[in-house]
Amino acid sequence: MKRVLGMVVGALLALGSGPGLAAPDASVQMLMNTPTPLMSFGLVRLETLLEKWFGPGATRTDGIPAYTVNVSYNAQRDRIVMAFYEYGSLVGSGEESCPATFAAIRRFAGLDEAGAYRGNATSTVYARQFLPIGVDAPELAGVATALDKVLEISVMPSFVMSISCDAPLLGTQMTVKNDGINFGLPQ
Repeated sequence: MKRVLGMVVGALLALGSGPGLAAPDASVQMLMNTPTPLMSFGLVRLETLLEKWFGPGATRTDGIPAYTVNVSYNAQRDRIVMAFYEYGSLVGSGEESCPATFAAIRRFAGLDEAGAYRGNATSTVYARQFLPIGVDAPELAGVATALDKVLEISVMPSFVMSISCDAPLLGTQMTVKNDGINFGLPQ
């Protein structure tokens, strides 16, 4: 028994006397000490979720094209914009694909065909990406519902033709913008 104890103590001393861990430099330490705002955390979580569902690696069976996704906050308009850029096609599918794409985006959010919450839901899965994970925070109960009102969808089905379709997440409205710019590529 003394022999085993001596071996364990010897091993611990050997480990403790080796080279130490390097201390983080000032820039890394600053990042380690800076809390992440829920807004930044939510933007990253939402973009990651949307990339999984709609990105180039997603398996789509509903005819919706794959999109590159970017989520950002537009401070001038106080809107969280979920921007979808059609992936893999210079010409794109044109504005005809926008209604089906919007329906899919809203369906995955947990909305029905009228753009309203399904069942007893009070917020979308998209807005809930901005809430803390695994924390019961009653003071944040209405935050997700309020965020749904500032979430906006922007679909660019054709980079070449400079078309975009925009709409609030809730509801079924949609506006189409065609800047009329054609970069000389076939349509």
